[in-house]
Amino acid sequence: MNPTDRIANLMSALDRPTPIEAQLLYDEIIDTGTAITGSPGSSAPPLVVLESRLSAFHKRFHDQDRVLCQQYGHHPFDVPLNEVTAWRLAAAIGNPWRQLLPTAVLRVIDNKGGALINDKKGKVDAAVFTEAVSQVDAAAFWDALIGNQDRNMRNFRYDAAHRRLGLIDHGFVFARPGDLINRSSYFLATRLTQSKRTLTQRECDVLEALLEADLYGLRRVLAVDRADALQARAERMLSSRLLPPVQGGF
Repeated sequence: MNPTDRIANLMSALDRPTPIEAQLLYDEIIDTGTAITGSPGSSAPPLVVLESRLSAFHKRFHDQDRVLCQQYGHHPFDVPLNEVTAWRLAAAIGNPWRQLLPTAVLRVIDNKGGALINDKKGKVDAAVFTEAVSQVDAAAFWDALIGNQDRNMRNFRYDAAHRRLGLIDHGFVFARPGDLINRSSYFLATRLTQSKRTLTQRECDVLEALLEADLYGLRRVLAVDRADALQARAERMLSSRLLPPVQGGF
C-alpha cells in the first residue's frame, strides 16, 4: 500500500473523533514555533499551540531524514503515518496503552501535511522505573507488540507530579523481520531483567482480541508486510505467553 492510500484511509477512518482528536483537527492555531530535539539526525517538528491551549508537535511529511528512514526501512511519509497508526492501535486496545500514547491525527498546517501529536507532559526521568512500575511493564508489552525499532532513553516523558508515563516518537515502528533494530526498548529490557517475561492475562486478552478483530482495521493503513509482521508478533506472543527477547526478537 502506497503512502497516498494510507493517508486517505487514515483520514476516512476518523468518523467519530474524540474530544482531543477534534481539537487537534479543527482548533484554530494561535502560535507556532520550532521544537528542540535531543535526538541527533532527527527532524525538529514545529510546536503548535491551539486555541484551546493544547500544545502539539507537527511532524511533517517532507521534513523527514531520507537517509535515516532508509536505514530503518521506511519511506519518509511512513514516519508521520506511523505516529497516527500507533495512536489508533493504542486507542483500540484500550488502557493503560491508550493513556501512554499521545493522541495523533493527520492535519495540514501552512500547506504542509503531517501528523499533529499532542504534547506529553513531563521529562526524561529515571524515577519512572521505581515510581510507575506497572506503566513501565505496559510500555514493555507495547514496544514488543509494535516492533519498536528505537525506544531509547530520550523518547519518553514522565510526569512525576501525577506519576504518569508518556511514550513519544513512534516513527520507526511496525518492524518487519530483518529490519534494523537500532536500540531495543529500554522498557522491554527492564522488564526482562526483572524476570517478568511472562505475559499477564490482560495482555493475552489484548492479543486475542487484536487477532480476532483482524488488527482493528490496521490492514487498511499499514503496508501488507508490516501488517503481516504485526499479526505474526501477536500470534507468537499469544502462543508462547512470553515477551520476545530484547535484540532482534520482533
